Amino acid sequence: MRPAMWGLPYEDGIPPDLIEQLTPMARKFWLNAQRYDKHDVLRHQASNNAHALHLGEFFGKYDALLVPAFAITAPKANGPFSLANDRDFDVYINELLDAGRYVIPASDAGIPAISLPAGKDANGIPVGVQLYGKWFTEPLLLQLAAQLEASRPQWFNTVPPIHVSTLS
Repeated sequence: MRPAMWGLPYEDGIPPDLIEQLTPMARKFWLNAQRYDKHDVLRHQASNNAHALHLGEFFGKYDALLVPAFAITAPKANGPFSLANDRDFDVYINELLDAGRYVIPASDAGIPAISLPAGKDANGIPVGVQLYGKWFTEPLLLQLAAQLEASRPQWFNTVPPIHVSTLS
């Protein structure tokens, strides 16, 4: 979030009256970002680059990587990861990072990935998988996704009992 602040039209950051309009967790994200300077951001970017190089080595041997889409059961809307929460920021971030441990690496490294349905858990909650690919292999990921869809059509084109399209 810190780099997003650098282009703001406010020399001293967002005015306090605008900060107060943010949801509780969005406000905490914003305020927490104040602790970091450009050097912190550059160190983080260097770490991402090193991570991306390691993934590049992996994809020198393999065409794709299959991982869960999420490390936990799908959270409820307005549940523990809602920005409307007013929780301890560090606890929130640690739980969010843990839950997203399979999706964050692709995002941080800038590699292509696709998330796909993979059936339902014991409680009927949809679960998913994610395919990572090497850089510039989006067509391969789409082909693999099409193969999965063809082999498991029951996982695709389903609408849960409570869905925005079924509400009147």
